[in-house]
Amino acid sequence: MASVYNRGTKHRPHWWVEYRDIDGRRKAVPSRQPTKKQARLYAEKVEARIAAGNVGIPERTPEEASRHRLTVKELADTFLRDYSSPRLKDAARYRRAVGFTLHHLTGSLGYMRVVDVGRLHLARLRDEKLAAGLSKATVKLVLAYTSRMWNWARAEGLIDVSNPVTLVDKPSVAGQAMDFNFLSMDEADRLLSWAREKQPKEYPAYATALYTGLRMGELWGLRWADCDLDRGLLTVRRSYRLAPKSGKPRAVPINPALLPILRQWRNDCPASDEALVFPTARGFMRQKDRDYGFKAALTGAECHAVTFHGLRHTFASHFMMSGGNILTLQKLLGHSSVAVTMKYAHLAPDFMRDEIARLRFERPAAVVTNLAERRAGTG
Repeated sequence: MASVYNRGTKHRPHWWVEYRDIDGRRKAVPSRQPTKKQARLYAEKVEARIAAGNVGIPERTPEEASRHRLTVKELADTFLRDYSSPRLKDAARYRRAVGFTLHHLTGSLGYMRVVDVGRLHLARLRDEKLAAGLSKATVKLVLAYTSRMWNWARAEGLIDVSNPVTLVDKPSVAGQAMDFNFLSMDEADRLLSWAREKQPKEYPAYATALYTGLRMGELWGLRWADCDLDRGLLTVRRSYRLAPKSGKPRAVPINPALLPILRQWRNDCPASDEALVFPTARGFMRQKDRDYGFKAALTGAECHAVTFHGLRHTFASHFMMSGGNILTLQKLLGHSSVAVTMKYAHLAPDFMRDEIARLRFERPAAVVTNLAERRAGTG
């Protein structure tokens, strides 16, 4: 009869199985299972093989032995080096972003063998990171990238263990979709007024961001060939030099207040080889996450702190507060699904009140008219 016992601690258990093999010798091996119940099931499978006349745990092939020794850190390094997908617009940028996120995993569990990682290890990692102050969204992203890495490794034949992330409860980020930062109407006005006088080279970029809601990469990748100022239309064809986030170009009408700003800027814009609308002063494409004086503009205009992406939130928020349609906003922002755009819906004036007013369970009471009074002109 096989037995199960813990060689670890209460909080970090390591369940082992002891059994008598087909040759009559007593053996003890790690079960690599996260719970006693699962270790017990593993022991029952060992016993079943012995009862059928087979070795309790067969010898591993060299390939299986290699998979058995693989650590989480080694797997992460392989994933970041080799993972690719036709859906990725920029594989190198994706790997950098994933690597930055997965260091939360490898910093805690990188030393462990992949075959030893179970639900309890990842649940403990989740709780430790949340207790350390990491946001729920970031912790959820760590688990999501870990899951993708596991599934990719199984498909590539690098590991043969099930994905433990599927058994872990993810942090809930419900309600955080409404938690975005944007400028008030007065702040947006002050920002444009201050920039027009103090930062005339940045003023057109701020105005375009506020009046169109374009993402930073879409702004910096905009060419003059994409701007039909006669028809009042911008065509968003790219983010920097790649396809836009949705993968498809989209047309954005130019607000009448923005048209004269762009017409003047076309005369003043620095020349660039790619005919960029917003190049650097030396004619190069702007880089991601560079400030270009934006924080100074917010301070000078006495606005509260927002990121440059906050100008996109400002456009969307005031569009809805001015009575804009949510489906129209989805098309303007280039969201692939209206579910993403719905985070702005609560800003629409009387949004819920108008919607709930559609519900009526009783018909209006019939109006009774006295014909005699009506004929006499008194009813």
